[in-house]
Amino acid sequence: MSSIRKNIGFLIICMSLIWSSMALAVERTEFNFVDQGLVYEKIRQELVQNELKVMKDGIENLSMGIYEIDLNSDSINEVISLPGRTDKCDASRLCLMILYARNGDEVKRLGTFRAHDIHISDKKTQGIRDLFVFENVRNNFRYEVYSYNAVTGQYEQKDN
Repeated sequence: MSSIRKNIGFLIICMSLIWSSMALAVERTEFNFVDQGLVYEKIRQELVQNELKVMKDGIENLSMGIYEIDLNSDSINEVISLPGRTDKCDASRLCLMILYARNGDEVKRLGTFRAHDIHISDKKTQGIRDLFVFENVRNNFRYEVYSYNAVTGQYEQKDN
C-alpha cells in the first residue's frame, strides 16, 4: 500500500509540474491617460471619422487611455486606446477599446472591442501576439482569445 501512495504522490507532483509549465504568460494593460501628442491626435482624428456616433462624451475635450506594446517584434509599438476618461472598466461596465498599428504618422485600426480588460498573451499566431479580451458581463475571469488574421488585417476571435 505504501508504494502505491508513493507512486500516486510522484504522479501528482509530475502532473502539477507539467500543468504549471503549460501556463501562458500574459501582460496586463496599464493605460496612461493623455489629451495631447501625435499618437493621441491621430487616434482622435480616426475616432472622429469612424466612432463619433458611439462616443457619449463628445470628441472636443476627449481624454483617452493609451497603452503601447510591440505585438509583432518589429520595434514599433501598437497602441490600445481607451477613449474617454474611464478609470475603471469592469464586468458591469464594458468599455470601448481599439487596437491600432502605427505606420509612420498614420494609424490603422486592427480591432475594436467592448471589454472590461485586455491582456496580451505570449502565444503568437502568424508571429503576432494574441489578445485575451475580457468581454463577458457575467464572469470577470472568462476571456476570449483574439488573434491576428493576415488576410483581413484585423484581430478576430479564435474558434474554441
